[in-house]
Amino acid sequence: MDVTTLFWKGLFVGVVIAAPVGPVAVMCIHRAIAQGKLAGYVSGLGAALADAIYGAIAAFGIGFLMAPLIDHNDWVRGGGGAMLCLIGLRAMLARRTPAPATRDREKLLSDFISAFFVTLTNPTTVISFAAIFAAINIPHIADHPRLGVVLTVGVLAGASAWWFALTTVAALFHGRVTDRGMLWIGRISGAVIFAFGALLLLSLLGIVDLGLDDMERAIQERNSVAPR
Repeated sequence: MDVTTLFWKGLFVGVVIAAPVGPVAVMCIHRAIAQGKLAGYVSGLGAALADAIYGAIAAFGIGFLMAPLIDHNDWVRGGGGAMLCLIGLRAMLARRTPAPATRDREKLLSDFISAFFVTLTNPTTVISFAAIFAAINIPHIADHPRLGVVLTVGVLAGASAWWFALTTVAALFHGRVTDRGMLWIGRISGAVIFAFGALLLLSLLGIVDLGLDDMERAIQERNSVAPR
């Protein structure tokens, strides 16, 4: 497979992985509206970097690292669910409107890290990467580092482009919402994030079926019969 085609496939994967509405999208939208586009861009970059890490894992051999992640996905699901619940609860209990658009480095770093770890511990990200890479016929390129880098850069570029576009649109509403309105937007965003986390924890306990277990088994079966 030539380098250009591999890059475009990576770009496609990055957009497809980032596009579905989830807790990170809610975080980016809320931060862009509340604190301005810079906070949204930094959060989106954190999410894109986490996507690129999973892209690199898949690019350099799904069987080497991706399979163990899927095998131990219950731990990922539990950690991700707990983190989302804590972030959501904190936003729901906020009594003040968010800080103005000017952000110091420490707060921007916090935005980046929180979005990065929420994406990294999201079990659907792990499963989605394994499924999409299998579906679009990415060859085994573990023995070709240059091709793996190209694919990973494509994933990073695609995810970054999506978060940049989403944040730019959301930031159009910055400064147009009253303080009281921003407080309620924050609380509603927190409730949505908390709900995502609660669903993950409930699925771990078998109370709610999100279809993740069926997807895991399908990927494991596919990998077990795939040629080495």
